[in-house]
Amino acid sequence: MDLADIKNAVLNLGTWKKDGKASLHKPLLTLYALGRLLNDGIKWIPYIEIKRDLRDLLSRFSNSYHPEYPYVYLKNDGYWELDREINKKIIIKELNETAGGFTEEVYELLLNNFSLIEDLTNILLENYFAETQYDDLLNRTGLMSVAIKKRSRSPLFRKNVLETYGYRCAVCGFNLHLNHSYVGLEAAHIKWHKFGGPDTEENGLALCSLHHTLFDYGTFTVHKNNILVVSSSALSYGDSSKLLFAYHGQEILKPYNPNHSPNKLYLEWHNDEIFKKPARYLETL
Repeated sequence: MDLADIKNAVLNLGTWKKDGKASLHKPLLTLYALGRLLNDGIKWIPYIEIKRDLRDLLSRFSNSYHPEYPYVYLKNDGYWELDREINKKIIIKELNETAGGFTEEVYELLLNNFSLIEDLTNILLENYFAETQYDDLLNRTGLMSVAIKKRSRSPLFRKNVLETYGYRCAVCGFNLHLNHSYVGLEAAHIKWHKFGGPDTEENGLALCSLHHTLFDYGTFTVHKNNILVVSSSALSYGDSSKLLFAYHGQEILKPYNPNHSPNKLYLEWHNDEIFKKPARYLETL
């Protein structure tokens, strides 16, 4: 496997992106392994360590909590291996006695090759995660030294989405004008662009920076009739709880043009793929 092969493999992890599905097991394990290699230089990582750390990553960035799946099945993508053969049926007790890591040829390519680690990290970020998650991901995987190469976004998408919501956050109404420009207000994709979501008003919400980040982490979603629903996994206390929980069960702002209302299919995608189910109790649901 040469440089082109490893980049292509990371770009096309299995068939997990089919039909816009957002299974992030393999990308998260790959980022974690890159971080361990960069910081520790080791080839073999004991599964008991991967299980502990990857479970935390999955619970934060994914809707799955099974680190054993990417640990075993990433080897099908050509750059990962286990230190011994295991039973075809995944048995956790057996996995606890194993270690995993990059194949020998890929390990040799990556060792002391920061530019390749940086390239692979950027491929993973660009193709599998929201930009609001980049810094958090790099910190949690030990890749803080990697320079992020953000893709150029369509300026029209931001302009059109903010205009259709009157330059107000659709959740809290936040609106701040500083020196003839709006700050802290962003155009969020409902269905992420990297999963086939278009740069159109029906796939966008005007959100303040806080609610954009919370939306991308699946802390809340929008159900039928534009009702905001908060995840039951979300916890907050004191005054900070008012920043989100006060809007649970409330209708978000409507766009000025009803033709630009959030598309039902895009909302369903966010609910199925990103939102941390189940939702907090709401009598009207």
